[in-house]
Amino acid sequence: MSGPLSDATVVERATLWAGPGIGALLADYGATVIKVEDVDRPDPLRAVVDERMDVPLWVLAGRGKRCASLPLRTPEGQRALGGLLASADVVLLNQSDRVLTQWSLSLEALAETIPDAVICALSAFGHADPRTGNGTSIEAAGGLMDHPDEPRVSESFVGDHVAVLSAAVAVLSALHARAAGAGGTVIDARMVDAALGACLPHVNRTRDAAAPVVRDVLRSSDGARIAVSATSARQSGRLRAAIGVDDGCSGPGLAPRVREWAATRTAAEIRRAFEVHAIAAEPVVSARQAALTRRAGCEDAVVTVGEGGFGRVVLPVRLR
Repeated sequence: MSGPLSDATVVERATLWAGPGIGALLADYGATVIKVEDVDRPDPLRAVVDERMDVPLWVLAGRGKRCASLPLRTPEGQRALGGLLASADVVLLNQSDRVLTQWSLSLEALAETIPDAVICALSAFGHADPRTGNGTSIEAAGGLMDHPDEPRVSESFVGDHVAVLSAAVAVLSALHARAAGAGGTVIDARMVDAALGACLPHVNRTRDAAAPVVRDVLRSSDGARIAVSATSARQSGRLRAAIGVDDGCSGPGLAPRVREWAATRTAAEIRRAFEVHAIAAEPVVSARQAALTRRAGCEDAVVTVGEGGFGRVVLPVRLR
């Protein structure tokens, strides 16, 4: 595949979503990604289907990659893996030291063997941390489950996704530094840090009634759900104008009045009022609806993967 990373070779020895997600993003932009699986223990993601999308997650995480199935617990398989690693610009791992040692590998040994490579070691809490973790556990430990009422488990694997994007940026930054002569590097990509970074803006959130922030899901008179957001004093002023309120209320004092106003209007009426006053608002849709909707001007961002075209991926960044 052509793209800005077409001169990069990535060896991915990672399983499930977060590690392979990094490889998939790099492949989207042209990198040659070779996914290495243990012949006796293939990636468990091959057997997982997203019920909301009715798409095997393997089709999405494995898109654009070449696959190599090796007997990694034998000397022959380890030598073959070593040969692939020797040609890599980027190495993606999400195994513990214990597992890497079984393959006669370690981060220290890899850094010595392939000193010019960018080695990204993804883990829940840090490569040297012995704790077992995954996307759900780092959502809990990183603050992403925090909610005023009850902790909420994400149904969209948000912890994995923020880790993928964070690690991908680190890999690209390391490749840029290498091109400038810095050599290779080892990235200790801690998923919990990515989760914390995603929720830090909320650490000092205020519940002061004078705060201008309104972020809510409204229900219209015809049963539609519309998400609305006004996060500054100026935006709150436009929101008051949209619903016909002129007493200067904002934040927690404004939100219930917006809900009451919306409950007596249809979704179309709400959208028209918000559009007139430049209020950010969108209907709440399912993941499947979102994936099947082509927005005007975004057609070139949609990549179809899998036989029959049942898997569709939207590239997060388009290059012109």
